[in-house]
Parts: sequence; C-alpha cells; structure tokens
Amino acid sequence: MHDDRDLSIVYEALRFRSDTSSTTRYYEAEARKEHYRAILSRLAAGKRSDLSGEEARVLKLWPAGVGNATLTEAIANIRFQLGQSDNFREGLRRSGRWAAYIRHAFVSRGLPEELGLLPHVESSFNPDAYSKVGASGMWQFMPATGQRYLHIDHILDERLDPYMSTDAAAQLLALNYAVTGTWPLAITAYNHGAAGMRRAAQSLGTRDIATIVRRYQSSTFGFASRNFYLSFLAALEVHNDAGKYFPDTARDGDQPLRTVTVPDFMLASTLSRALNIEVSQLRAQNFMLMPPVWRGEKYVPAEYPLRLPQGAMDASRAARVLAAIPSTQRFAMQIPDEFHIVDNGDTLSGIASRYGASMSDLMVRNQLGSADFIRVGQRILLPASGQTSAVATTAALPVSMPADGRYRVQGGDTLSIIAARHGVTTSALVAMNDLRNANALRIGQVLVMTPPAGGASAPAAPAPLSEVRPSEAVVVKLEEAEPASSGEAVAATGDVLATPARPATTADPVDYEVAADGTIEVQAVETLGHYADWLSIPTQRLRDVNRLSFSQSVVLGWRLKLDFSEVTTADFTTRRVAYHRALQDAFFARFHIDGMTERQVRSGDSLWSLAQAEPTLPLWLLRQYNPDLDFANLQPGTTIIIPRLVSQSKLSERG
Repeated sequence: MHDDRDLSIVYEALRFRSDTSSTTRYYEAEARKEHYRAILSRLAAGKRSDLSGEEARVLKLWPAGVGNATLTEAIANIRFQLGQSDNFREGLRRSGRWAAYIRHAFVSRGLPEELGLLPHVESSFNPDAYSKVGASGMWQFMPATGQRYLHIDHILDERLDPYMSTDAAAQLLALNYAVTGTWPLAITAYNHGAAGMRRAAQSLGTRDIATIVRRYQSSTFGFASRNFYLSFLAALEVHNDAGKYFPDTARDGDQPLRTVTVPDFMLASTLSRALNIEVSQLRAQNFMLMPPVWRGEKYVPAEYPLRLPQGAMDASRAARVLAAIPSTQRFAMQIPDEFHIVDNGDTLSGIASRYGASMSDLMVRNQLGSADFIRVGQRILLPASGQTSAVATTAALPVSMPADGRYRVQGGDTLSIIAARHGVTTSALVAMNDLRNANALRIGQVLVMTPPAGGASAPAAPAPLSEVRPSEAVVVKLEEAEPASSGEAVAATGDVLATPARPATTADPVDYEVAADGTIEVQAVETLGHYADWLSIPTQRLRDVNRLSFSQSVVLGWRLKLDFSEVTTADFTTRRVAYHRALQDAFFARFHIDGMTERQVRSGDSLWSLAQAEPTLPLWLLRQYNPDLDFANLQPGTTIIIPRLVSQSKLSERG
C-alpha cells in the first residue's frame, strides 16, 4: 500500500493466503486504506506532538518538515497494488515461445528489440488475455486500434494471434515514434495514446518524459499512464537479469510456425477428426478463432491458416488429409449471421429471452460492455439459427414451404430447426409471429412462414458502416438512452451526450480537444457545417465569430474560434470524436495498414496531387501520419510518411 505520486512512500505490505478471494482482498485493502486516511488526516491538521507509534511511523515515511498541504493531498493518493510476481514468472516462461519471432518483427523494421518485451507489462505474454475495458491478446489491443492492422469480428479476432498481433504492435510503436519523436513518449503513447502524449509535450514545451510525468496534469493521465514507461524499464531489467529475480525459471522453447491452409469452410470437429488432433489442442494453437467456431456455430473459414501443434503430422501431409475430406463435410459459405434490429423499448434481456439466448452470449458477440446502451436501429448479432446440424440438414433435406404459408409445430421441433428446414431465419419467424420467447413453442401452435404480400420477413437492416465511402462527409447523430430503473440498457432515441470524450483510437495522434482559449485545430473532412451541428448553433454565427465571408471555407490546420453558448466543450468533443470514429470504423472495415513508407515532397506537389497518387488513402489518415506537417505550405525536400494500405484479405471477406 503506497502513495500513488511518490512511490517510495510505502505504508505497508499486506499479505494474503493464496486462496483468499478477490472480494476479501478488496475489503481488507479498503479497511487499511481507511486506517491510513485517518492517520494522514490528523497529521495534515498539524498534529506533530503526542504521536502514537503508528502516527510517528507514517510521518517518518515522509521527508523531514513535510507540509500539511502535501499530507492533505496524500489522503486521496493511497493506492493498493496486488503483487504480480507469479504472473511475471509465468510471462517469463511463456516469452520463450515467441522470442525469436518478436525479435525479428522489431529488428527487421529498424526498431529497438527491447520493445518486444512490452507484453510483460501488458499481459505477461498471455495471448488469450482479456481486459475489462475490451483490450485483447498478448499486446492488449483495443478494438478501434486493432482494426487498423488486424481483422476483428465474432468469428476471427487476430488480436489473439501472437504472430499477427506482434506485427501490428511493431507498426503501432513505429507510428508512435514517428509522431512523438522519442521512445519514452512512444512507449507511453502505447497506453495513453499518441494524441495524449503530443498534447502533454506541447502543453509543457518539452518532450522529456521525467518532466511530463512530474508536471503534466490531465484527468486521463492517471497512475497507469504516468508510470507506464517506468514499468517497462522495470520489466526490462527483471527480464534481462531473470536469474537474480526468478532463479530456476526455465523459458519455454521456441514454437516454429507450422500451418496448413483450410481449403473450404469446415467444422472444427471435422478438422479434428481428419487430422487426429484433439479439438482442445487445435484451440490452444489457434487463439484467434472465436468461441462460436469451437462450439460448432460457425465454420473454420476457408483459406484459414490452421496452426498445428508440435508432434502433429507435417504440413504437406495435413494438406493432403484435408483435401480428402468428403464434400458432404465441406461448405462453400459461412453459416450466415442473424440479427435483431433494435426497436423502441427493447432491452438486451428481452432480446435474449425472445431468441432463446443468454445475455452474456449477446454481450460477447456484440462486444457490449456492462454500461453500454443499445439504441434504436442497432443490429444485435444473434446465435446461429439451428447451429451447424440444422444448416447441414437444410442442405441435404430441403423441405418445401407449406402451400398456405403456415406450419403446425410438431413434437421435438425448435424454432431454429423449423427455420432451417424451411429456408428462413429464426429472426424472421420471431418477427412474423410476434414471438416473445423463442423457447416457448407449443405442439400444435401455428406459425406464419411467409410474410404478407408486400411485406417483409424482418425489419430491414441499416447499411453497415463499411458501405460508407471514406471520402464522404458523414453526419453522425449520437443516440443514448436513460438507464432503466433496473440498470439495464433500454433502446430509445435522443441526443443525450453523457459519455466522456475519448480519442477515436489510441493510434490516432490528432488532437480533437478544445484549447483553453476556446479554439480548435481544423482537421481533415471537417466543415463549418459540422462544427455548427456539434455546437447546436447556426453556421453563420461561426462565420461572424471568425470573420469569415459567406464564400470562405475552413482550411486544414487553421485554428478556429468556437461558440459554446449551447453545449459544453465536453459535449462538442464527444460529438466530434464520434464523427471521426465512424469514418475510421467504416474505412478499416475495408482496408488495413501494412507498414509505412517515406517520400520526399517534389516541386509542384500539393495536397491534391499526393491524395491522387494514393487513391485509396483518405486525407484524414495521411494527416494522422503527418500531424505536424503544414499541408498548405509543402516545401520540396520535406519528408512525408505514407501508410501502406491493403484490402481486407480474402479470408477476412469470406470469414
């Protein structure tokens, strides 16, 4: 238990039995915190004589002559840190599996190989690690950042692959260094975001990490961010002197990458039988395949590079075995997804009950946090209809639709089986029959199987973000709901903006915050109309404030004065970030970044000519890789960093 500003102030070390629950630890730690708060309160009030033994001990921890103001601040700075030596030992052991690959990934890009030890801080080299805020994998990528480099969905999450995520981490750290200029800032940006570290450096006029840690004040620059670089240095020292800190801890041997390409969509169980490898062994090597694949609700995608465990048959023989699998066990397409379109009054528990699913399953499939709201029009991904057995039955035994478009429920029927046999979806049957519980069918119940003339079998799904052109200006309307009395998310419409502003992604170095003088820097794909909309004011008011004529447009890099008479700066920033997040999500649904190149500005180059030379590269992404470049005044010889883009792989498109 220590002070979270001066880490040399350690009040005490709490010791727990190995079988102590986390709840018990929490309450015991809170009790000790209260004990020290009371002592510090008395000392902060000026007590320096007639001290108890405990008061004297606590006072002695501080420098001689410590002031009351410092002790008052310390009352709120008591922090408890659970020991991590067991996790570090396991991470040290696991690190040997991928050490060679990680070293090559960083050194081949001209990066310091020591960066490859960052997973000690992030996950203890656990490729299956998840955090409560949504970060996943050995490198702990959040979804918004990971999607720039990796394919992420409910079937395939490449954040969980040690090899692919390592390449992505190397790219992100290279970008961080390019836009922050020092490795301490680049490493801290891995936690706090490149925009946050650029803002810290600019506000203090220095890139010295020690000065920033001591002096930078921000509500988001908390204990973890302040100490991230120091944690990395500590992990580096312990790793390099493991014999001193963890004697007799052997590291796992290198795991050579052995893969075989899956030729068609197939069940994991089919691959397991054919290759004579337990499903559990395949799963241990293929972290990026998500639970629906292992449960048999989704196929292993065609062209997926299946990782083989040590001791299995060689890759060439495995390829011949897979090629010999009967055609009845190979499929040309993935089991289709089903969605529920959220309507007014819907709750997640109600949707789960209606389709015979669990709330926890829906939350995992849709990457919903416990505090997330659902909104009208949102698509909620549902469990697969009939699962794989029903889909196979549909292919082999097609059943004609009843002539009158109605079906009488028989013994042993389930809604998913009925849907699969008749070539409709569970969600369509639920909608057409206004079913409130998909598990509550009765023998003899009559189900409508076809929509009425001119009708639709289910509410139309909104166009996915991936269909939005990245070069278009997209107007984003945020919708949130007031929480129901039970605390559950209920769908509703509105413009309540209670969510605190946060970066569109930690990989985005652009500063979307409002400066202390009420100005912002104009960013790519923003117009006066956007600002007026986010401020809830007429566009003309912004023209008046900034003395702009009716025909003038804002220019990238300008500083613009805003009017916050109708909304707060936090609300404005939230709306602005959401707009850019939507643009970025749409773009990275179709492309991902595969490195970066440098080129020199030539005489005659302009922002327009640079954009035309890379037709798939949006201006906002070029800006992110060159945040300090004055695009309105490009000088010959200036170096520009250009991200290399690749279309989402065939595997991703078909998976």
